[in-house]
Amino acid sequence: MKPTRNAELGTRNWITRGVIVLMLVFSCVVLTGCEAVGFVAQVITGPEKIPAVYELADRPTVVLVDDPSNLLPDPTLATLLAGRAGESLVENEVVTQVIPPVMVERLRAAHDDFDKWGIDDVGKQTGAEQVIYVLVQECGSTEDDLIFRPTIIVRVKVIDSATGDRLFPSQTSAIGKDGHPLKHTNAYRDMQGASAATRAILMRQLTEGAADALAKLFYTHKAPELGSGLPG
Repeated sequence: MKPTRNAELGTRNWITRGVIVLMLVFSCVVLTGCEAVGFVAQVITGPEKIPAVYELADRPTVVLVDDPSNLLPDPTLATLLAGRAGESLVENEVVTQVIPPVMVERLRAAHDDFDKWGIDDVGKQTGAEQVIYVLVQECGSTEDDLIFRPTIIVRVKVIDSATGDRLFPSQTSAIGKDGHPLKHTNAYRDMQGASAATRAILMRQLTEGAADALAKLFYTHKAPELGSGLPG
């Protein structure tokens, strides 16, 4: 008797399930301990969720990137970092309104003493009720074993524009004075002899990744999938 279509589909589903089970068993043999448990759990339930480090209030917000030592190889990267982080905050419904970074740049260009302003002053002048202050601490790259690794390290604070109080990290935090540390690194293979233009593109990619990581401090998000950190 010729099998019905439902019977055929049922057989295929059992075969698919069997293959998945065999793959998981093989993974447990290859991996050990927590690594195996983590891998199987991710396959079954998907990536873990990472909670927000700090929950922003839904108030008009401005992202202020400060690079007093001119560590960024291109000054436009500061605007890119602020802009992309702000866009991500709005897209992920963290806040409703983010002041565009062009407003900060206009103030910087119009006032010679801008660099002497308090963080809260920038918030008031842009119409923001809170400021995400990002201090560029390090920016550079290393190259070893044919792997090119551009890296940026920043310190992050959230300041109330009306009072000048630090909302994040908390006033009692041991790292509060310097700000919350955030490091973002990319990795690329076979970059020996790459042109300056190519390396400039990679620095922009680094900045965009840092902007994404910055925004994720403030909302719950999925953990990176296994293998996603391998060099490209």
